[in-house]
Amino acid sequence: MAQLSRDDLVASIIADEHHLPASILKCILRCKGVDHTIAISDAVTQAGLPPGTYMSAGGEVQVFDSGRISLVGTPYLYGAGINLAQGVSNLSRLSLVSTWEALEMASLHPARLLAQERRLGTLNRGKLANLIQYSWTDTGIQVHRTVLHGKVVYDKTSC
Repeated sequence: MAQLSRDDLVASIIADEHHLPASILKCILRCKGVDHTIAISDAVTQAGLPPGTYMSAGGEVQVFDSGRISLVGTPYLYGAGINLAQGVSNLSRLSLVSTWEALEMASLHPARLLAQERRLGTLNRGKLANLIQYSWTDTGIQVHRTVLHGKVVYDKTSC
């Protein structure tokens, strides 16, 4: 609580509902405000895999129906079962922030924290833009294409 009350600190959150339930995410956002909160993920190799037991560098892990990933035989999380795009979707789906705010929490806010805001690019004629083309579906954000400094670095149609 002491850290949440400090104006000079930024909160980082994993919106998978396993690291932090929605009620705690809401409290963090109320304490820190959207502008002082960043969305992150610690997605592990097993993220998105069907429920079951898998071997990992840290030992055996269990993927549950809920998407939770824990070390087998313990209550401890091994990492997130979702990527950052899904975390952004969750923040919006849970009505904690708007979709635009969730996107900024995963892009602009970390860039600002790392003093890299200028590297995000602009949408001015003749400038090299950084863009993500996506669609919003029932399952959340689906990334179709990523452009970094004017060059396509990810294209779902070519994967």
